[in-house]
Amino acid sequence: MEGWKKMALGDIAIKFFSGGTPSTKDSSLWDGDIQWITSKWLNGRLYLNNGEKKITEKGLENSATKLVKARSLILATRVGVGKVSINEIDLAINQDLLGIEIDEKFYSLEFLAYQLRSENPQDYINSFKRGATIQGVTKDCIKSIELNIPPLPEQHKIAHVLSTVQKAIEQQENLIRTTTELKKALMQKLFTEGTRGEPQKETEIGLVPESWEVIHLIDVCEKPQYGFTDSAAKEGNAQFLRITDITEFGVNWNEVPFCNCPDYKNYELKNGDIVFARIGATTGKSYLIKNPPKSVYASYLIRVRCKDKILPEFLIYYFETEQYWSQINARKGDNLKGGVNGSILSKLYTPKPILDEQEQIAGSFMILDKKIAFALSKKQTLTALFKTLLRELMTGQRRVHDIDFEARESQTSL
Repeated sequence: MEGWKKMALGDIAIKFFSGGTPSTKDSSLWDGDIQWITSKWLNGRLYLNNGEKKITEKGLENSATKLVKARSLILATRVGVGKVSINEIDLAINQDLLGIEIDEKFYSLEFLAYQLRSENPQDYINSFKRGATIQGVTKDCIKSIELNIPPLPEQHKIAHVLSTVQKAIEQQENLIRTTTELKKALMQKLFTEGTRGEPQKETEIGLVPESWEVIHLIDVCEKPQYGFTDSAAKEGNAQFLRITDITEFGVNWNEVPFCNCPDYKNYELKNGDIVFARIGATTGKSYLIKNPPKSVYASYLIRVRCKDKILPEFLIYYFETEQYWSQINARKGDNLKGGVNGSILSKLYTPKPILDEQEQIAGSFMILDKKIAFALSKKQTLTALFKTLLRELMTGQRRVHDIDFEARESQTSL
């Protein structure tokens, strides 16, 4: 790494500031004009543009908190140890944070923040964590972190490359968030008003269009079927779908294990089947099975198979609504310690418009889901790229002048 120097953070920084919390029993110390934060406020963001709470001048003077001037590093030493951000405004900090003042004539704040987030400094910090309940590190530990420092122009270039990728990740996160919010609002509208501008009627699940039926799930589906009990294996007569194999992207069948199921036909998964998480953290959540290979499903799942009167694509979206979840939350636990069972699912009230309207409603949500899935996939690709660049640029494996900027710009704007 020609031209680079190894330097301890303590030799780079001008000052270190420990923080504190004004007494919460004294109201005169709070709700002033000074922005104040705890370590949870860092939350992965690079820049801090506002505070978590506000304290008064008296709160600043009568507690251990310190005011960290704008354009400094703020690093968590307890609760979220190792998180680091740059404050764009003056911020007072609590006892779980350390303010680090840097001379930007010699060092790029962004470069230092990214390097402190990279693997070697984070491993170093983690090796010094101490504490039985809340683990933390000392100021001396932070001061002793060894960093690789290139000349200032190269620091700025490295920070620019990484911030470009990070901004692209944030754009995808914003797209996912806004599209998800749009989907939620559209769900509330379509499952209560429909698509044809009909008058509404009051039912067991609230308002629905006048022409819709509200029936029990068992009226339009086969009897819910519990899954197969077995251990996952590398080989077998069918793939073995478990709750843990289902992600936000759906099922990656290449990673689903196998099992030997003697009663394969009874537990077979077919296109259009819906499986429910029977118990656990995702209790009640449903998943639509699309074009599965030869496969069965595990005992923590319950399969529901639709009859001709209702589309699985329509039902799967109904199972995301507040109307559905209010029923699940009211009923789960009746028999299975906070879980759901076949009886609960059979008795669920379910809306049933005509098939054409079911298709229209499902189609509207499919368009939004494709948009969300594309953004999630792109975010995943960009995140992997960011991690690779962070590791290689901060260790000198790749020099910034070796990067094809046009190709990177194209990759981040797909």
